[in-house]
Amino acid sequence: MIVQFAANCKTDYVHATEMVQSYADGVDLNCGCPQSWAMQDGYGSYLLKQPEVIEDMMKTVRRNVPSTFSVSIKIRLLNKELSSTIDFCRKLETLNPTFITIHGRTPSEKSSSDFPVDVEALAEIKKSLRVPIIFNGDVTS
Repeated sequence: MIVQFAANCKTDYVHATEMVQSYADGVDLNCGCPQSWAMQDGYGSYLLKQPEVIEDMMKTVRRNVPSTFSVSIKIRLLNKELSSTIDFCRKLETLNPTFITIHGRTPSEKSSSDFPVDVEALAEIKKSLRVPIIFNGDVTS
C-alpha cells in the first residue's frame, strides 16, 4: 500500500511519512493535482514550478526511511514542449524515487473530454528514463 500525500514542505512530508511508515509500503508525493484549492495553497501541480522544494522534500524523506520503503512522486506533463518534462523527470531520477507516476495532461488541461491524455508523449518519456514509470489518466477499465 502506497499512501499519497499533498505536501509543500519537507517537515510536513517527513512527519506524515513517519506517521504511516509502519502501516504502509511507501509514500507518494502528489505534484500532479491541478485543482484550484491545491494550486492556491501551494500543493499539487503548483510545485512543478518549484523544483527545489520538490527536491528538498524527496531528499529529506528518502534520508529518513529505510531503503526498502517506497518513495515515489506523481507529476503531470509540464507543458507541450516534451523536452522540459523529460529533463525534469531525469532530475527526479537522481533523487532515487522508487517510481514516477506521470499524468498525461498539463496542469491547465483538466477536462478529459477536452484534453485527452498525450499517449505519444508518455511513450517518449518512458524511452528516456531508467526509473519505473506509471502512466495515469483516461483509464476507464
